[in-house]
Amino acid sequence: MALKWYGNQVLAEVQVAKDAILAELAFAIEAEAKVNINRNNQIDTGFMLNSTYTVVTGQRSSFGTARTKAKAKNKKAEMGSEVSAPKDGAVVAVGANYAIYQEVKKSFLYTAGQTVARKSGSIISANKIK
Repeated sequence: MALKWYGNQVLAEVQVAKDAILAELAFAIEAEAKVNINRNNQIDTGFMLNSTYTVVTGQRSSFGTARTKAKAKNKKAEMGSEVSAPKDGAVVAVGANYAIYQEVKKSFLYTAGQTVARKSGSIISANKIK
């Protein structure tokens, strides 16, 4: 009897599933943060709402789209530089330079992370290796 090892193939499939789960979780947090900004009545010009973006290592970033939409809402507002995601990670960020004050006043981003964490099981299950 011979044993055929498919370790590299298995690792590649696990990596693809992990990347899909990570991206879906990050973009779900971005979407939930925007819902929270709206729900918290933290919209003045719409700059902060539209400056919210996600960066997923090796995949995609919504920074360019966020910057364009945010600047369309308020040309004078300042938007920070794009942040980089850690290796094999993701970042959800808010580019508006005053966002931290709004977050401290009434959380929208941390709360979004907590909400998505509670729903993460369904996202993980939907992307499991078949």
